[in-house]
Amino acid sequence: MREILTQEEVDALLEAYDSGEIEDTPIAGASSTPFDFLSRKPVGGVQETLIELIHDGSAKGCAVYLTGIIRRDIKCSNASAYTESTGNFLSNFKGRSCIGILSSEKTPSHAFLAMSPFLAYALVDLMLGGDGRIAEPDDRDFSVLEVRMARKIMEGITGELSKAWTAIAPGRFSFVKVETNPKMLPPFQELDPLYVMNFRVESDTGLSRDFTIALPFGLIESLKGQQGEAEAVDPKASEYAALMRDAVEEIMVSVEVMLGEVSLPIREILSLKPGDVITTEQEIDAPVGIMVEGLAKLSGRPGISRGNRAIKITAG
Repeated sequence: MREILTQEEVDALLEAYDSGEIEDTPIAGASSTPFDFLSRKPVGGVQETLIELIHDGSAKGCAVYLTGIIRRDIKCSNASAYTESTGNFLSNFKGRSCIGILSSEKTPSHAFLAMSPFLAYALVDLMLGGDGRIAEPDDRDFSVLEVRMARKIMEGITGELSKAWTAIAPGRFSFVKVETNPKMLPPFQELDPLYVMNFRVESDTGLSRDFTIALPFGLIESLKGQQGEAEAVDPKASEYAALMRDAVEEIMVSVEVMLGEVSLPIREILSLKPGDVITTEQEIDAPVGIMVEGLAKLSGRPGISRGNRAIKITAG
């Protein structure tokens, strides 16, 4: 259904109102609220191009980070983006919540990193070796351990946001604290607009939930300073592709070599002492697996290089 009136329809409506054909008597029981023109208003121009690059870069970085700390294949993608007033955004959080408060070098206003309690509990469960398949949480409060682990996750996500931002413009983000009670959030101006970026998190165990990063508009306005570099550039142009590639290539990842694996009963582990030998079933000349962020990616053979223990890559 078409939702926008044509200019002819608007003129006809105003003419009918002026002539008295349409009365302005309120309908009994009806109520109205002022329309918030800040809500869901898109960002345009160069800023839109740059913030989309930051959004995409943050998602890619978060996928690598979460895969690393959880040691399962985690996907993170750009789900949606819009603008909304701070008051409207924070009114979505009632009761138990998981809201990270961020600060930036570029503005005194706070940014927010918010996820549902369900996603927070699921990610903590995955970090502890579970499968993330939890029931919808009840009204219980977060434990001290869960808050600490949720903070660790949010600090890592904040770091990936900083990497994506600094690849485009100066300025870094710092994680201030995590708040589980929306009533304890710091004072804010309700009408201040936020740019809201939604991220979809998916795991190989079936988890599929969103988290949100909401940035104050002062940060988005600061991107205007990058207009000289971005003006008239297609967001898919080679310059931006190279920029994103360079940013991703600077992300640090962990590399582990699996020399062998063995299962032992706890009583034997408790009795281990210096000098004991643990024997694996791995033959000494067999290739070893190389894990990148917990995922098997390469294979090689152990050896010595320049006096240091080393692994020679034999297969990708």
